[in-house]
Amino acid sequence: MAGAIGGLVLGAAYTMYLANQETYLRGEARSDLQQSARIAMDEVLRALQSLGYDPRRTGGFGLRDPANPGTGAGCPARSVGCASEGEIRFSLDDDGDGVLDDEGIERVGFRLRSGALQKFKPGAVLNPQPLVTGVTALRFTYLDGNGRTIPDPPGSAYALTPRERDTVRRVRVELTVARTVGGETTTFSLTSDAVVRNPLP
Repeated sequence: MAGAIGGLVLGAAYTMYLANQETYLRGEARSDLQQSARIAMDEVLRALQSLGYDPRRTGGFGLRDPANPGTGAGCPARSVGCASEGEIRFSLDDDGDGVLDDEGIERVGFRLRSGALQKFKPGAVLNPQPLVTGVTALRFTYLDGNGRTIPDPPGSAYALTPRERDTVRRVRVELTVARTVGGETTTFSLTSDAVVRNPLP
């Protein structure tokens, strides 16, 4: 009899342990998910704040790209300046020489591919670097100096024209990530704005 009772107690304790372990793992996964998303968002915002850095005032940096007319949706394959709902590509004069270089960090792009938020160098051989995985949604919204969306209304899919790209003063980034642990899916969403510190001349 004592053995049967002991077995029941052990079984109940083990069941409780498993439940606590699963709760702990879900909590850890949620914490890791949120931290990874915040780190990725910070990387995007820091880069966007440098968009268009042009100390020589050449007017050739930022979202400008004469080869990209901004017709239709999405970004042309080799464009170095593009602003769409799902991807952004821009340039900055990091070394201050007035020339857009192939080397270094003067070409920057962000996009969602295969569930990963990627940072890459547009206009050359793409070398995407995943910032965070498990991404279920990424959207960029562009605003002018008065806080109006560009275009207005933005629509579900678009790519800004050259004239519209020149009026961007703020970029809103919306990021959603998800992770499944123990059959339960955790979702986390972030929305942040980056002010363009170097508006085009």
